[in-house]
Amino acid sequence: RTSNKQATSNKQASLREEIGTMGALGTIFTCGTAAALVFSVAIGLFLSGVPRQLGFFTIMPGLLEGHGLYGLVPAFIDGVPWGYTFDDLSKVRLDGQNALVTGANAGIGFSLSRHLAKQGATVYMACRNVPKCAAASAKIEGHTVPLTMDTSSLASVRAFAEDFLPRVDTLDMLYLNAGTGAPYLNEDGSLGTSVDGIEHVFATNYVGHHLLYQLVAAKVAESPVARIVLTSSLSHYHSYPYGVATSIEQLNGASGGMKPYGQSKLAQVLWAQELTRQLGDDATIFVNSFHPGAAASEIWSKNHLLPIFIRDFIESVKDDVMWSCDEGALTGLYLGVHVGLVDTNVRGKYFHPQSHAMVPAKATFDEELQKRVWEFSDQLTK
Repeated sequence: RTSNKQATSNKQASLREEIGTMGALGTIFTCGTAAALVFSVAIGLFLSGVPRQLGFFTIMPGLLEGHGLYGLVPAFIDGVPWGYTFDDLSKVRLDGQNALVTGANAGIGFSLSRHLAKQGATVYMACRNVPKCAAASAKIEGHTVPLTMDTSSLASVRAFAEDFLPRVDTLDMLYLNAGTGAPYLNEDGSLGTSVDGIEHVFATNYVGHHLLYQLVAAKVAESPVARIVLTSSLSHYHSYPYGVATSIEQLNGASGGMKPYGQSKLAQVLWAQELTRQLGDDATIFVNSFHPGAAASEIWSKNHLLPIFIRDFIESVKDDVMWSCDEGALTGLYLGVHVGLVDTNVRGKYFHPQSHAMVPAKATFDEELQKRVWEFSDQLTK
């Protein structure tokens, strides 16, 4: 009997690991078209309003607590008090503070920018597309400054810094948010790379941000209480077996699918923890990362790894079953503006909606890996 219980326990633990981040989407990628269609319809029905109205999802928080899917969609935390609310945010004033948000023209980045400006901050919106950035800035009430930066290009990041640095004396909030989802492949099946020869997803989501921080670090240090927030993902639970590459050969020679995305998001969590360790427990710079949940942003329609009919299906239901972009941004806003961060010493942590601290992937606790990834990042950005 004891043996059977142990076997059951092992199976449950294995199942929890398989669920993790992007487990559902992973099924879509690996199954045939017919299976993917059945899966999509089932998920659509499962997340429809009827089961939620009947109270079915009230059991979900207990089932998913500590799992990668916790907080993925609103239904998964039905009945759970939010750790931070828009009412809490409305009571915060950010007058006289400067914020820099990358990927600010759409999705989570736009919502971050809009709410920060609404609370009085001067928000520098860094975007790859100049017209879209200007248009987004014009939609926001408050003081915003649209600037150009493509995080996949180290030259673009450096050019941005030359333009940005003379504009501010201090940088109080740094949101490392810009990102891309699915990698692209070369004709020979190898992973596509950036203009700097770095795997494109890793370059965009992580390496460009590493360089950006190095360039603005002195301004961050001038802030009385600086906050650095990285938009990560529950996908960080599903990277490669080695976690994050620490050589260019390992990085560019890896397999495709969603692993490159998961790797870039794991690198962000590792980076937050490594920088926190470097700064020390008494530092006035607070570095944290968060998963916005499945938010109704443009990222779904742009993911070319998803079959078109799956993308169309997600587009048709996302507003009903996913977090809005504002709701997806709320945890990031908590980590950037909450006055209690200092009192509770929230640093080097990872969060899911809505502002719930999570235990990140096991690899994030490997201090040797943290150091090696940081050193590799320095090499890539020299």
